[in-house]
Amino acid sequence: MTLHTLSSGSQGNCLLLSDGDTHILVDAGISTRRIKAGLAQLELSMDELDGILITHEHTDHISGLATLIKHHSIPLYTSPGTARQLAYRLAGVEPLLRPRRGLFSRRPLEETEQLPTIPEPEPEPDCSDEGQPKTKRRPDGSWKCMFCDHMNPSGKDYCQKCGAEAFFDQP
Repeated sequence: MTLHTLSSGSQGNCLLLSDGDTHILVDAGISTRRIKAGLAQLELSMDELDGILITHEHTDHISGLATLIKHHSIPLYTSPGTARQLAYRLAGVEPLLRPRRGLFSRRPLEETEQLPTIPEPEPEPDCSDEGQPKTKRRPDGSWKCMFCDHMNPSGKDYCQKCGAEAFFDQP
């Protein structure tokens, strides 16, 4: 088994995990052009990828994904929470998503657990938090996400599970 770094850092993350003829891209935080160039240096092409594992939905892990899925039908493996965020952010991604319970789980979601349809968001006025559901901080500074119910530690203004931005009722 080999692991090749195509890019790593705040500018974008993308790795290739290979074992024999099996090739899995880990994240797509760089352009499709850079991914293809990195694969070409390893004497591989996009057609040889068996899947893409998306670790989470931060921009430096998915910025190249929108273009990639327009031109290539490669299965995307990720957690259910990240799958929901990708379905919300990227048009046409749903047929490619293969959400998994955990990194090492082989059992996909049951048919009754498929991803919900996410309604289109209403436009936000002037990028302010006016009218947004408010989140309360607990005495220790932690807070519960209004979207996925994940408990987040103090010092974070976004949910570590689903990436949703927090709007607090107190400054």
